[in-house]
Amino acid sequence: MLRAGDKDTSSPPPECLQLLSRATQVFREEYILKQDMAREEMQRRVKLLTGQRNKQLEDLALCRGERKRLRESAERLADKYGDAKYRQEATMNRAGSGQSARSAACSV
Repeated sequence: MLRAGDKDTSSPPPECLQLLSRATQVFREEYILKQDMAREEMQRRVKLLTGQRNKQLEDLALCRGERKRLRESAERLADKYGDAKYRQEATMNRAGSGQSARSAACSV
């Protein structure tokens, strides 16, 4: 084919053009197309990962909302428990006071 420095046996221009065209085609097939395929695959992967990230962010927002709701519910329940405990103690104290008064009246 082509040899550097050998001017006497150089190929005719159409043959050089054909050789150059074939080399360009091979380069395109072996390198450029593979790079395009790799780029497309990376774009698909980025799209997939972006979708997964967005879904996780949505899930995280839902979890944070649920956590807030549960904390508020726990605070309300703690308040109710405190109120119920206070009322029970007050009832027990009144019952204990009434029983002491009856015991004193019966012993006289």
